[in-house]
Formats: sequence, C-alpha cells, structure tokens
Amino acid sequence: MSNQDKKILELKSLVEGAELSLQQARKILDNLSGEEGANLAGEAKRVGSQTASAEGQIIEGLFDGQNMLGPDGKRYSVPANYASKSKLVEGDGLKLTIMPDGSFVYKQINLLERDRLVGVLTIDEKTDEYRVVAEGKSFKVLTASITYYKGESGDRVTILVPKGRETTWAAVENVFKAGDEIPGVSDGLKAEKSVAAETAKSIFDEVKLPESTAPVPELPEVQKSVGGADGNSFLREERGSDDLYGPSIPAPQAGGGTDSFLSPEPTPNDGLGDRDNQGLEEI
Repeated sequence: MSNQDKKILELKSLVEGAELSLQQARKILDNLSGEEGANLAGEAKRVGSQTASAEGQIIEGLFDGQNMLGPDGKRYSVPANYASKSKLVEGDGLKLTIMPDGSFVYKQINLLERDRLVGVLTIDEKTDEYRVVAEGKSFKVLTASITYYKGESGDRVTILVPKGRETTWAAVENVFKAGDEIPGVSDGLKAEKSVAAETAKSIFDEVKLPESTAPVPELPEVQKSVGGADGNSFLREERGSDDLYGPSIPAPQAGGGTDSFLSPEPTPNDGLGDRDNQGLEEI
C-alpha cells in the first residue's frame, strides 16, 4: 500500500469519527433543548428507508432545516450551499447515496407544498443566528442563504415554509433592501390602495348634503368714503347698525379735530427756519 493510500484511509477514519462525534453531540443537544425535532424524527422513521446497492448505501429521510434525518435516527450532514440553492424546507424528502469513496450525493424526493411569507431579517442576540420574523413568528434560516444575498438586519426577506405544517426553519427565497419593491407584494399593496380610493369616492358621490331652506341673514350696509369734512380722516365708516365688528374711527373730540393715528404729526421747531436741517450751517 502506497503512502498516499494510507493517508486517504486515515483521513476517512478521521471524517467518520468526526461525524459520529457530531451526531452524539446533536443528540445530547436535542435532549437538553426539549422536544424540538422529535415529531420529524418519528416521521422519518416511518417514511424513511435504508438499503445497499452496487452504487453504495442508499438512505431516504427528511430534511430538518439543516440536515437529513434518517430512519435510523441519525442526522446526515447536508451542505448548506446545496440546501440554500435548492430552497429546501423542513419536512422535504431526500435520498442520500453514500458512495464507496465516502462522498455524499443527495437527491430531492417528495417535496412539500410551500407557502410564501414576507418578513424582516433579525439577529438572535443569544445565539447570534439569523432569523426572519413574519406573521408574528420567528423562523430560523441558514446563514449561507443570508450571506449569499448579502442580507443585513432590517432587510425584508421572502421565505418559503411548508404549507399547513408547524415549522422552525424556513428557506430564504430572496432578500430586499429598504426601498426595494417586492414583486407581487408591492403590486398587491398598490391594488388595495386603488380599491380603497375608488370605494371612498363612490361613498362620497352617494352622500348628498341636505339643502338648507333657512334665509341668509342680510349684512348691514357699510359705506366708505375717502376724506371727510375736516379732512383728517383717511377712511370713515358710516354704519347703519352698532353691531359691526372690526376697527372703527375714533369719535371727534371736543377741540373739533379727530384724534386719529392717521393725523399728521406737527413739525418740531428746531430753530433752523428755512435752512436745510440736514446740511451744515454756514459760518
């Protein structure tokens, strides 16, 4: 056996040991976290299968959002890039072929019906994992999906979830930045606004205001004349009634004149006579 073959065998042994350790760690984690994934694991045991063929070992199981659950209760690693590009949702059927060289080849089978939701991308402060909040629920999403679309916290995300089933994970379909229009969703909002506007218009057209039969009160006549007998008033009102509102001209005072702010002020006596009071006095 060549040195290269020995290194390949050692590497395979290390990979198998790492996978076994990872599976054991996940089992412990599931036991500590509660019943999450227990129903899906039971379903995988019922519908899954495990056979051997000339191509290799064939295992059919269910996708749990990150990995494939086999009928033997084991979790088989699914490449994140493959799951992201395939937009797998929790509960999708997968067929895994373990080749003689140890490589994993996946094929999608028995895909579930999907619902499309629109949510907001957030980051879990405790686990530092991405989540999408949609319709009052928080869904886990693959980090590879978010980084592929260069998503950031606060972005709007369209996700796919299994129709009519409770799920923890969601598949990312697309990420939209602030101000971007989401096809279908934006059009729907515009249509709703248009329908609301037409409804409001039709209601307004149907409503008729009652015709008023009450007589319109006559306003008192106001006559305005420029100037007056004394020449001191710019505008004088001759009122036929005392019920007018607004400015009024002061009544003439005893001296015969009118105390009005429009009356000219007397020229002060500065002793200059006919000389220019703004120039210099000749010496």
